[in-house]
Amino acid sequence: ACDAAVDVNQDLKIKKHEASLSSLLMHGPNKNLKGECLRNYIPEAARESFDAHIRRNVAGLNGALTAGMFSGQVRDSLDSSVKVIVYHVPYKNISGSVQHLIGFREAEEGPTRRQCPLCGRDRSAEGVWPEAVLTDVVADRLAASPARPSRAA
Repeated sequence: ACDAAVDVNQDLKIKKHEASLSSLLMHGPNKNLKGECLRNYIPEAARESFDAHIRRNVAGLNGALTAGMFSGQVRDSLDSSVKVIVYHVPYKNISGSVQHLIGFREAEEGPTRRQCPLCGRDRSAEGVWPEAVLTDVVADRLAASPARPSRAA
């Protein structure tokens, strides 16, 4: 099963709001990504590989559905790179334009996406971390920082 699925056009622009994608990217389920390019959420270092997989699946499209699966990465709202399994099915719409159904499933390594990458605490069922958790994380980070020297008058 996918953690998120999104329908994109031939330019990889997101066609409609998908709460599951917004949640996976840790924007919260209400952030509407409609019209944004899916490539914006692929880390720059992983884009070439992502594009190559998409092109390979489209090249195999001869009127029949061809599905592809590959390992990839997405970039979340904290600019962290998250390993995912990408499921890709290209198809042609009624006008013959290639469209894409793309699903993402979080890879099973490291902390789960239900956990904050900074502190490991669980996020809420809505896909966001409670403000108190984030406040604690920031406070902990500031407390661990070396004291700044004061300026001489």
